[in-house]
Amino acid sequence: MQTMKKLHALGLAAGLLIAASAVFANTTFNGQSGNVALPTAKVTPYGALIVAADYQNTKDIINTEKDSGAIFVRCGIAENAELGVGYRIFQYASPAASGDNGNTINVSGKYMTPIKLLGFDWSASADYGVTHKFDAFPDDIKTTQIAWVGDQKFKIGDYTMVTGTVGVNWTEQDMGAAGKPHAVRYFAGAAVPLIENITVLGDYQTASSNLDMKSLYGLAVCYQAKSDLMIKGGVSNAYPSGEVNGAGQAKPFIAVSMKFNSK
Repeated sequence: MQTMKKLHALGLAAGLLIAASAVFANTTFNGQSGNVALPTAKVTPYGALIVAADYQNTKDIINTEKDSGAIFVRCGIAENAELGVGYRIFQYASPAASGDNGNTINVSGKYMTPIKLLGFDWSASADYGVTHKFDAFPDDIKTTQIAWVGDQKFKIGDYTMVTGTVGVNWTEQDMGAAGKPHAVRYFAGAAVPLIENITVLGDYQTASSNLDMKSLYGLAVCYQAKSDLMIKGGVSNAYPSGEVNGAGQAKPFIAVSMKFNSK
């Protein structure tokens, strides 16, 4: 019941945000600017404040959860850097799982470097999250992720400009007494404009047996309702709790992002 109230509060907050103003940049499951679950090299413009929320059906991604919801705030703290914070909660299918189990708070940042290599713009991103202990783990899970990611625009035909993304992601999960697994994984993504205000997004990350059940993948459609409001819906098998790992079958999600105070 307590978790349901929190989910409802997140939904209400997202609704109020939509009514108050509107989004502009895509937001990942960790709150960074990116495609579906993984970051891109793009950073939030200096002086802009992005508020985003998502809701994901996580049943069968990991066996115990039904749904999760999150809210994120990030800002452009310099011409080429962003900083964000987020909070995610879960509703559990198991009556034994209660309270704040699995709920996660995370802090993320990204810096776009002046490096131009192989035609790509390159950024360094980092994310640190703390997930409140699950029933199976006696300690909180502390996750660190560091990624090196590049973007490049490719012209297809006379008009379509596709943005391609490539990157490498190092992740470590400190599970206390349960161990400290880590892995290096590689990822790629794309943003393909279809018609005015509508873009198809996709990303894929290789799997590591240390962290993943399967390779991570996601596909979404973004609709830019206004200059500062973005609505995104799609499917992904990403398990978004402190880390972004590939889990079970893909499940639907919906997200909104809004931009305030742009310079």
